[in-house]
Amino acid sequence: MLAARHNRTTPSIALLIAALAATSAPAQSLRGGQVEVGTYGSIASYDNTALGLKREFGAGGRFGIFLSRIFSIEGNGDYTLTHQTATGQAVNVARVGGTLLASTRPQAFGAIYLGAGAEQQAYRGALSFDDTGFHGVLGDRL
Repeated sequence: MLAARHNRTTPSIALLIAALAATSAPAQSLRGGQVEVGTYGSIASYDNTALGLKREFGAGGRFGIFLSRIFSIEGNGDYTLTHQTATGQAVNVARVGGTLLASTRPQAFGAIYLGAGAEQQAYRGALSFDDTGFHGVLGDRL
């Protein structure tokens, strides 16, 4: 007979997210010339293709400038070191992209934003090729 196992991590993470959401301040006034700089962690999960790349964590940064109260432009870049599943050889994946964003006015729970942009990906190491793609964004700026 299998006994059910209680995972203590999940309730702790949920409690932390709820506490952060409850104490977050409303969005700052969005105005032309305002600059945003940030870092982030990422997890790269690749399609099940002949490349056979493992899911791995990475890190990146972003830089944004508000052109007006509504429009902003943002650049981002990140890096992930992954491996091919069949051979175990290392593959470096670097991404650089840009996005044009449009935001609503800040409300009690933030500002809704949407945008579109492009991204360049470079694969090096066991693989060596470049890939270009387009992306869309929909979110809530807290």
